[in-house]
Amino acid sequence: SKLKVEYVNTVKTGGLKIQKKAAEDETLTGTYTFKVTFSDVGGAGLEKKPIEKPVTIDMSQGNTGTITGIPVGTRYTIEEVETSDGSTLQSVTVPDGQYAHVIGKTMVEGEIVESNNPNDLEVTAIFTNTKRKLINIEFNKLWEDADGTDLSTKKPPDTIYIQLQRRLKTEEDWKPVNYPADSKKDY
Repeated sequence: SKLKVEYVNTVKTGGLKIQKKAAEDETLTGTYTFKVTFSDVGGAGLEKKPIEKPVTIDMSQGNTGTITGIPVGTRYTIEEVETSDGSTLQSVTVPDGQYAHVIGKTMVEGEIVESNNPNDLEVTAIFTNTKRKLINIEFNKLWEDADGTDLSTKKPPDTIYIQLQRRLKTEEDWKPVNYPADSKKDY
């Protein structure tokens, strides 16, 4: 008689849960697509190139998207790549206790850890979008006296604080910005 031996290997797995959130006092109704890139799969690094998997969140169906069954030790990045409603990424956060961190305010990078309950994953990353128009403000701090004398050698302070102010075109007084504020007014 012949003896048949069967081996079953099991891989410990975990998952990712991406949450889409609206900025304070806003509602999001669109569809959001994220690019999730996996590398060093299972901590073995045998793949020839990183593996990309899109995750789509349709806010009419809920505000989370998940991927399960990912081998423990796999490295990943998550970034938002498309929105259907014209909203803009306002912030990216990682809840406490996750093996992940935010890169450059737009991406999350981390490592998969074993899930105790794949059906009840904790949120890995929260991507918050706003429909308000966002602007970048750049400035240079010059260490000069009012007459143009260079003060940079006079031991400038270690830290300075900037207060953004604005006023309505019809007003004379400038007021500190209380963000988020009403974006419909003509500032």
